[in-house]
Amino acid sequence: MKNETQWKAALRRELDMVGVSLSLHGHGMQAPGWPDLFVGSKLWSGWVELKAHDGELSTAQRIVGRKLTALGIFVVARASPDWKTMLLETVEGDKMPESMACGILDARRMLELMA
Repeated sequence: MKNETQWKAALRRELDMVGVSLSLHGHGMQAPGWPDLFVGSKLWSGWVELKAHDGELSTAQRIVGRKLTALGIFVVARASPDWKTMLLETVEGDKMPESMACGILDARRMLELMA
């Protein structure tokens, strides 16, 4: 993968193989701050904000993210600079316990970690 667009598309394909993902990014009805994807599966359902390695959450994303975190349904998935590793983070930027290879994405493992 060479860029954020390709990474996001590959992740969505993988998520759709183990559940379903709904993208609201760029949708006319999307309010500022709402995450990129809603993911639903038997393992975990919730909102995922996708960020490039150097991307930052906006103020609106932090506000919405904190509300969703309180419900246990929010995570930030951040790509590494080489697009081969994905880290899961909290809305505050704290790393979750484990990272995953996403050259060949492991969406099932990602969902298990979020459960």
